[in-house]
Amino acid sequence: PELRLARGPPGVVAGMAIHGPSRTLYVADAGSGRVYAVKADSGVYARTARVEYPIFSSRLPAFEYSIYECLQYHVFVDGLDMPSGLVLSSDGTALLVAEYRTGAIKAFDLVSAELLQTIATPEGAGLSGLAIAPTSGGLFYTNALAHVLGRVVADPCTGPTVDAVTDPAFDRSE
Repeated sequence: PELRLARGPPGVVAGMAIHGPSRTLYVADAGSGRVYAVKADSGVYARTARVEYPIFSSRLPAFEYSIYECLQYHVFVDGLDMPSGLVLSSDGTALLVAEYRTGAIKAFDLVSAELLQTIATPEGAGLSGLAIAPTSGGLFYTNALAHVLGRVVADPCTGPTVDAVTDPAFDRSE
């Protein structure tokens, strides 16, 4: 069967993250409370999408817009409370999942899908995007309801702390 996503409420993102070494695409499904693991190279070309979806297609002949079917996928983790943003840890061993409804960031081991850690964000509901800063490796998040960009700071002694980013030049150091 084809992968069918259950859309969440308007404004809730369906995050994706790709693990390059395994060629696995992780997809958040807010409506079902699941994250799927899709083998990126498993689809089979079915047809061009230009006829069915002309509004999304570029008219340039070099633009590739096709429909692929027969994906190989499985449920990576379920029972989440409206998963939205996804990002891989900087070392590529864990998938971090934003829960829109609870405001929690959950880290899952990529091999076992075991829950490794849960971090509560102070803003609560509305957690949407996650990103790892390329220079520092720091974890950043956005909250769509509170209109906040936040940062998670790891501390080996006290555990993670979470704070809002208030410095407008923050990206220059990250």
